[in-house]
Amino acid sequence: MSKISLLELLENKYNITNPKVVKKYGTWGDSVRWRVQSDYGHFFLKEKPYYLQFEEFVQVLDYQKFLRKSGIQTAQLKETVEKQSFFVWNKRVFALHEWLFGRVLFPDDENDLKELGNLAGEIAKQTVNMEGERLITPKCSEINFPKITNNSFHKYINILFNYFDEKNRLDKLVSNRLDDLKFLLEDFQGIVDFSQLTCSWIHGDLHYYNVIREYKSNILIPIDLDDAHWNYSLIDIAWQCILVSAWYWPNMNNKPILKQEIEIEKIYTLFDGFMKKAPVNGKDLIAFKYFLSVILIYSIICMDELNEHFDSSNVNYNTIIIVQGMIEKINNFLII
Repeated sequence: MSKISLLELLENKYNITNPKVVKKYGTWGDSVRWRVQSDYGHFFLKEKPYYLQFEEFVQVLDYQKFLRKSGIQTAQLKETVEKQSFFVWNKRVFALHEWLFGRVLFPDDENDLKELGNLAGEIAKQTVNMEGERLITPKCSEINFPKITNNSFHKYINILFNYFDEKNRLDKLVSNRLDDLKFLLEDFQGIVDFSQLTCSWIHGDLHYYNVIREYKSNILIPIDLDDAHWNYSLIDIAWQCILVSAWYWPNMNNKPILKQEIEIEKIYTLFDGFMKKAPVNGKDLIAFKYFLSVILIYSIICMDELNEHFDSSNVNYNTIIIVQGMIEKINNFLII
């Protein structure tokens, strides 16, 4: 007797008829991400990401439901006939969401940016009182999430040092530039009181391709919540600020390109939206430029895939000059 197919199980679990795959956003070599059409409407079938443990994935689904109850719209999770938000097929875990009809945000649209900042602030506002110490910290956090601590910028700078050293390109000019970056960030770090910074749940990868503006309601709906976790509230806003102001990313399927200069005005727009909602304090405001600078360096490592083998050829001396110039602009012009 043949095993039941994924679509057959989907039909049984959710009491929907004639489910058909309209588009596949993943392959069998990757996590399933399918748009499914049925007699009961359109849905998004999503498999647990490979980097999340089962209990971590369930926590993300619970977080998604919590946001909806708090007034932040997320994609509606469909419950199975057993009243569960997930199901298992061939030892693989899946969740079904209602399909969202809308568009992604535009990085050059001032209103989109302001509302994106609003969204980051509202997420922090609604989750700041959740008990973070009881939450599961994803085991992959050291790999996938920007770590902001007293020593984080040393870690990221050392990755760049090691990369240039491995490529035999750590000449005096490069070494001096990296030293300048270290000194500048040490000045930033000296004014940050990490013990007093606001913490909350964060999206973890909040940017204009991970938010849908729904056509019918015109509201913003965050998607791809798999990286959600407890952290400093500033991380969500700093990450989106850097992606919008420092990187050119016209197509989500293409690799972002580092701009020659940082667009400070876009940071102002995003942060203005964030401040209208976020439960931040004076210590957060002081720390913001440090977060921007560290996440900028983190983004270079992330985008250029500098791993322990240092096999990227995209980072060069000019990149270091650009990044140093961006950080100096953050320091000189972003007065909070």
